[in-house]
Amino acid sequence: MTAIRWLGAAFLITYGLMAGRRAGPAGRAWIPVGRLTCVGEVAPQTTRADAPGRVPGPVSLRVAVLTVLGFTWLNPHVYLDTLVFLGSVATSHGAHKWWFGAGAALASLLWFSALGYGARLLAPLFERPVAWRVLDGIIAVLMITLGATLALGT
Repeated sequence: MTAIRWLGAAFLITYGLMAGRRAGPAGRAWIPVGRLTCVGEVAPQTTRADAPGRVPGPVSLRVAVLTVLGFTWLNPHVYLDTLVFLGSVATSHGAHKWWFGAGAALASLLWFSALGYGARLLAPLFERPVAWRVLDGIIAVLMITLGATLALGT
């Protein structure tokens, strides 16, 4: 458990430092590549800065489905968060563990629905690189704080 704690802290702090670097004024990640698009919108044909001359095109249904399945089932957070974390917390609720599980599933549904609809509402805001820098700054502070808290065991 000690090794896992330190690895987790190192991961969170490293992730936070990377977000902090992107948030900085000299962050080289802030080369505009287009704008955010939501489901149903058509993305403008832009050339990516890291792949000159490459114009993104539509993907096939097969590629889209395989990508979704990969992000879902190959994501270690699926197993850590749902099976390990929620499972261990649910067992502490005794006879009410199924109600806890149902509440967690409902909260997840509401959260990810809010993210999806929120992305559509915030897309105009995130067309500006400064908005991404502010978001990365918030992520940096949060991740470094969580990492330090985990490392210090507080």
